[in-house]
Amino acid sequence: MRIAPIIPVVLAAALLAAAPVRAESPEGYNPGSVPRVSFGFGGGYGWHSLHNGSSSGPGKVTGSEMYTGGLIFEGMISEHMGLHSGVWYLRERMRFDSMPGAKVTSEGTGLAIPVLAVFPFHAWRFTLDFLAGIQFTLMTSSRYTIAQPGPNMDFDVLKFLNYQQLGVAGGVDLKIAFFRFVDFFVAAIGEYNLTTFSSESSEGVADHLYGYVIRTGFLFRTYHIF
Repeated sequence: MRIAPIIPVVLAAALLAAAPVRAESPEGYNPGSVPRVSFGFGGGYGWHSLHNGSSSGPGKVTGSEMYTGGLIFEGMISEHMGLHSGVWYLRERMRFDSMPGAKVTSEGTGLAIPVLAVFPFHAWRFTLDFLAGIQFTLMTSSRYTIAQPGPNMDFDVLKFLNYQQLGVAGGVDLKIAFFRFVDFFVAAIGEYNLTTFSSESSEGVADHLYGYVIRTGFLFRTYHIF
């Protein structure tokens, strides 16, 4: 399944979030024409696994670790709803058990673009966001290494994978307003890709990538909440 046509749709949705929308302001504050938007950066750690992983395909995942970093944008439509997006670079290492007597690992990189609805709840300097929406992931590289008796094997497997992935994502995001216009955040996001991971499903079984990521970083608001 190739989903290249979805790329401009996702990007357009992210750009629409950047529109200077007006929103209801906190009591005692009148921002005038200032839009309620936030920009920031962050990093994170997570893992992935395969639903319906098969020994005749990539194999069952026995472990993985993913490191990610990126830029974030949020635009508030109202006090109780907004849109969260950004671009995240990711690097991941996965381990498989598909070959007895051999150690199979993969190294991959990619870009993830989430487009999530935000439903915030404020209490003093704390904000708890509930997030839900879609995420587009573009795999930019993927190499498998097979460590075995004799010479090791190393090869590019990107052409055997659906390097364009579309999935659903959701989670929670806790923000703490350290300064008047600055938030520190910690977010826990789960994701499940609707696109099959392998280009051709092994044994007629569709495999899907899923996992979670913990992200933390800073957001800089154009408005204050206290």
